[in-house]
Amino acid sequence: MLWQHTRSPEKLSAIKGLSLWAFLSILAGCYPTTAERSYFALTAAETSAVKRAASYNLKDPSSAQFRNIRGIEGTDTSGAVHRYVCGQVNGKNSFGAYSGFNTFVAEIAGTGVDIVFHSTSQAQNRAQFANCGF
Repeated sequence: MLWQHTRSPEKLSAIKGLSLWAFLSILAGCYPTTAERSYFALTAAETSAVKRAASYNLKDPSSAQFRNIRGIEGTDTSGAVHRYVCGQVNGKNSFGAYSGFNTFVAEIAGTGVDIVFHSTSQAQNRAQFANCGF
């Protein structure tokens, strides 16, 4: 990590900003646009799988609280159909206190669920929350 010590804080901030912009641009390319998406009701099995995947990396997965879970189906820029689930998860931290709701996006592919976005950054959470149509 020598490079961190040789760069100024302004350059590191710019690099982080560009990295975030690049990530969101890539995600936007494979995420259905507002005009191309529709909402669908999740089955009990899909809801359970999404909750299990979203809480997997929490300090205390059994403490997970969920809200605003919504299924979105749409086509990406290449015409492929994707099924996403947007929602928010809250879990306990190392001190046993809830840390606040964070947005997640999961993709339902076949019989599996993959978390494609999960962040604790408030700015990223607001942007992704808007992408999910909330």
